[in-house]
Amino acid sequence: MRDSNPQTVILSKAKNLKKTKVQIVRLFALDCFSFLFSASLTYAQAGLPPVEVTASLSKEKITVGDVTTYTVEVFSYPEVKLDSIPFGSNLTSFEVKKDTVLPASRLKGRDVRRAVIDITAFTVDTFTIPSLPVTYRNQQGDSGGMVLSPALKLVVVSLLEPDSTKRRLKAEKPPFEVGTNWWPWIGLSLWALAAAAFVFWVLKHKAVEMVEREKPDLRPPWEIALAELQELLISLLLTERNLKPFHVRLSEIFRWYAHRMYRIPAEDLTTEEQLELLRGFLTDDCWEESKRFLVFCDLVKFARWEPDEKRISENVERLKKLIEATRPKARQEAVAEVAEVTA
Repeated sequence: MRDSNPQTVILSKAKNLKKTKVQIVRLFALDCFSFLFSASLTYAQAGLPPVEVTASLSKEKITVGDVTTYTVEVFSYPEVKLDSIPFGSNLTSFEVKKDTVLPASRLKGRDVRRAVIDITAFTVDTFTIPSLPVTYRNQQGDSGGMVLSPALKLVVVSLLEPDSTKRRLKAEKPPFEVGTNWWPWIGLSLWALAAAAFVFWVLKHKAVEMVEREKPDLRPPWEIALAELQELLISLLLTERNLKPFHVRLSEIFRWYAHRMYRIPAEDLTTEEQLELLRGFLTDDCWEESKRFLVFCDLVKFARWEPDEKRISENVERLKKLIEATRPKARQEAVAEVAEVTA
């Protein structure tokens, strides 16, 4: 039954009004807190530089040949435009085992670009990893700057113990008395005879192989080159990512092919010297392709570049096309086509 007492109704309305006021005060306090919190975040972000570069090493002290991981992180705001970041350009004093550039991500309102590079060294010394320069611009491109990563120290020590006093001489063993036991001497004599027979067998077969190698190969130069290229492709060098030996052999195939075709020395010539000699025998297109092929091989052999499988396949195909384009039959067909066009 509904209470019709006026005093009770008034008290109920007062309580409801009090609750409403409390809720209004709470919402106002929450809005103020949110405003102050967002303002503090904006102020903290405003105090950060537009671009920040950090660098670190997984191990600051390694032994010769050991691997340490060099990590570089670049933080920037979305309104900042970064130029191309030359990850790894400051690591020319080290051997790079593996380099990985991770996809860009977002952290606390800033874009993050990260590179992870495994490096090693084979000289006992204290190395300094130089700073990595990162340049940037604003959205209009009319102003910008450059930020450097911190330079790091890497200590490379010898595999031997630094304190030679830890190496102690072992106790002297008593003299070995042979006595009348001849079995060790008999076994040693049999082992020596077996070793001598094995050495004789190896030398004999090597002599036969040398005689076989000295026999002149009467096949045309392009057949020899294509056969050698096929042997290289079915070897395990490329499968096991032994890129330097693979490209050394790949460039040798081309050099010996040029030697057999044009009597150009296959050894003791730099790439520039060989290209200069080839200019008098090849067309402009073939000469340009030869230059691309040899420069590609030199980057892998001397600059420790590790291209992907697609680029390696393209360079191998470039060698095949060069051989096909420079063999006499192809040259005669090209001359015939030119004669037909001019006629």
